[in-house]
Amino acid sequence: MSFEKTVIDEANRHLAALSDRVEKLESTVQEQAKQLMLKDKIHQETMDALCQKKDAEIAKLNVWLESTQAEIRRMQIHERQQNMIMSHLKHRCSILENASKYTSNLEGLLTCLMEAEKLCSVNYEDLVKRQMSDVSQYGVGDGHHDRHATVTHGNHNPTDNDSCFTNPSLGECSSFENAKKFANGGRFSITEDSDT
Repeated sequence: MSFEKTVIDEANRHLAALSDRVEKLESTVQEQAKQLMLKDKIHQETMDALCQKKDAEIAKLNVWLESTQAEIRRMQIHERQQNMIMSHLKHRCSILENASKYTSNLEGLLTCLMEAEKLCSVNYEDLVKRQMSDVSQYGVGDGHHDRHATVTHGNHNPTDNDSCFTNPSLGECSSFENAKKFANGGRFSITEDSDT
């Protein structure tokens, strides 16, 4: 079977065109493959950057979360401390409120303690010496009249308890009231006794 030259030439032209088309397609495929690889690379770099950013953000959030939890714990401890302080202060207030009910009794006790402190400051040795000196000065006799000194306080009559300040031989006075009266302003008075 023989073919005409024109048919062969036409077939050759088709083959040449097909070959060119294949080469172009191969070139296009290679170019697109390169572009895809470049895009994949860019995409991978973008993904890596996003992952790093995500990890950094997560780490930052973890640090913030830990600090926030620590602050919450600190505030809880502070709140408990404040509640304990408030409870303690309320208890003290109740104690002070109850203590204020005894103000009058405390004032009386304070007065007694002040009086006792005044008595503690009395120098009895000096008082006895001064009184003995006064007795020796005023206790003189003329044969008919004897004068003697007694310690009195206001309109208070002399008693044996009062005499202890002028006569040491009677011993120490055990009367707190007489000692207080003397310490608060006892004075001497001169009385005369007539011998009949």
